[in-house]
Amino acid sequence: MKRIFVFLVSLSLKVKLLGGLALMLISLMLVGSTALYYFNNLESIIRQKNSQNLAAVMLLHETRLQLHMLGYDMHQVNLVNDPDEREELLKQMLTRGKSLEKEMLAIVSLLQSAEDKQWLVQFHTAFEACRMPARQFVDALSKSDLHRVETGLLVTAFNKNFKIADKLLAEMLNLKKTDGDVSFQNAQNQIETAILLTICLLVATIVLVAGFGYLMVMSIRRPTEQIRFAVEQLADGKLDVQVPYTDYFNEFGELARSIEVLQSEAKQMAAQRWLKTHQATIQAQLQLANNFTDLARRFLSTLSPLISIGQAAFYIFDERRQHLRMLGGYAYKERKHFTPFFSLGQGLVGQCALEREPIIISEPPEDYLHIGSSLGAAKATTVAVYPVVNKDRLLAVVEFATFAKFSKEEQELLASIMPILAMSLEILERNVRTQQLLEETQRQAEAGLFESSV
Repeated sequence: MKRIFVFLVSLSLKVKLLGGLALMLISLMLVGSTALYYFNNLESIIRQKNSQNLAAVMLLHETRLQLHMLGYDMHQVNLVNDPDEREELLKQMLTRGKSLEKEMLAIVSLLQSAEDKQWLVQFHTAFEACRMPARQFVDALSKSDLHRVETGLLVTAFNKNFKIADKLLAEMLNLKKTDGDVSFQNAQNQIETAILLTICLLVATIVLVAGFGYLMVMSIRRPTEQIRFAVEQLADGKLDVQVPYTDYFNEFGELARSIEVLQSEAKQMAAQRWLKTHQATIQAQLQLANNFTDLARRFLSTLSPLISIGQAAFYIFDERRQHLRMLGGYAYKERKHFTPFFSLGQGLVGQCALEREPIIISEPPEDYLHIGSSLGAAKATTVAVYPVVNKDRLLAVVEFATFAKFSKEEQELLASIMPILAMSLEILERNVRTQQLLEETQRQAEAGLFESSV
């Protein structure tokens, strides 16, 4: 089910709508065609059975009627004395005999079941037993005027077999009527079954379409809610939120990728805002420094929390002596072989001063440097040394140790703050020189005034 849902989410809205409409139409066509086929088939079966049963009942009625009329004609012929009337009755008997033969053939063609064939054997025997005295009666009267006693015997023989044949016809009529009732009941049951089946198919189709529709709605609603939630998170300033569905090649994917572009722009703007804000903060702190030591302390104290520095050291460059002297530190712990001075090219600090390029070492040796406190200590993950240069003039070198690598924003902050630090160092250096010059001038003035007074 989860795979099906993911597949539906990946489809475009056009495909979803067309797929849902196609499923609905196909389901309705299947239900309609199944119902039509079942009802048509049922109708043909019922029509065939009813037509056969009705034809059989009509033939049996007609046969029974003709058989009764044949017996009545025999009695009438036996009672009539007028030769013309008798001749007319004999012709009528011949016609009825031929009709009975045709109806008998029709009955044989309609009754095909095993039970019907067994009845046909019995009825055929009784029918032949009736037809034989009837033929003899007609033949005898056609040739000569027999005595009434002889014709009476033939009528008696006919009546005896007529009762058997009539009883068989009555039984078959009742059987066919019963079959008709049973067929009608079966047809009614089959119709009810067909209606129930159609209702079940309709319910199943409704459930299927509703289920598919629910999945379609959820495949649209859930991505929409997740993308809306991501937008709300971005609006709240949570720029690191993961925008979903960026790898989908549909409307949701296009919308998510557009939001991802906005997220990237927002991250860049936030990074620039963060960078400029902290640049201004650090610059303001540096402007408050009264001396180099205070400058180093303010710089490291303000910068270290921003980039999660574990330890840091600030080295100022002495141009006259051409070496670097440690001026201050942050959470600094003296190393095993502590050296407060570095010549150009000596160690990482001296090498950075010589090359005037940042040196960053990831994963230093275990015994190189540990960042610690009263609660514990751990190996430094990154050691970075940055030169402080202004117009190719080296002013200082700053060394950092952290538990993690610098992020892109932190590297940009370090790169942008070093020129500000260099400018502040030069301003402070000029201020110190100016102050020294004023003090020297004052001393000279005081010395000259003292000599003149003497």
